[in-house]
Amino acid sequence: SKTISSVLEKFLIERVDRLIVVSPSIGKWYENKYGITNVIVIRNIPELSPDYSRNRVFNDLFSIPENSLIFIYQGVVNRGRGIELLIKTFQENSLDKHLVVMGYGPLVDTVKSAATLNRNIHFLEAVRPSEIFYYTSGADIGLSIIENISLSYYYCLPNKLFEYLQSGLPVIVSDFPDMKQIINKFQCGWTTQVSIISLAEIISNISMQTIVEKRKNVSEARLVLNWEKE
Repeated sequence: SKTISSVLEKFLIERVDRLIVVSPSIGKWYENKYGITNVIVIRNIPELSPDYSRNRVFNDLFSIPENSLIFIYQGVVNRGRGIELLIKTFQENSLDKHLVVMGYGPLVDTVKSAATLNRNIHFLEAVRPSEIFYYTSGADIGLSIIENISLSYYYCLPNKLFEYLQSGLPVIVSDFPDMKQIINKFQCGWTTQVSIISLAEIISNISMQTIVEKRKNVSEARLVLNWEKE
């Protein structure tokens, strides 16, 4: 039960030499909760990847016109990851803005159904880890729309955010503390409220020119936000 887990955590956490967490907000929560000072933040950041340029892999796979913008969600296709929100947003958006969902999980059938009904929604099975950066570089913008279903999600700092940046993509993220801090510090994307209205407004106003401008900042961010530096 939650009560037993909480008691066990309090008993054990005061006896560890170091507590490793993946985001600053999670670290602060543990410091405040248990009055400890031995917390270390080690973010889940990938190694520095080659400096990928935009390729045509998704244009060719899904016959997406050259002048369209491609937005990608890659990872576990599960609840709490904004999947249904993304589908509804792109269903109601311009057909020159395309959503690619690449991954695996319980909501795959939901995405596949949406893809059969909407020309601007596409699904691709998960690819090998060694191929992730290549495929992700076939998009223009990464999506990390996490829903506030728990403190863990609200304070999260997903590795997918950093994978998008390593693939050369600016990113749209939920306006949660740690993700927002990365975007604001490097000016490498956009933050949004977790709502169709907010997300649709951002997507509608994104042009190729704004992407080119953001990509300059992404190029600088990826040289800092990599495992070698971490």
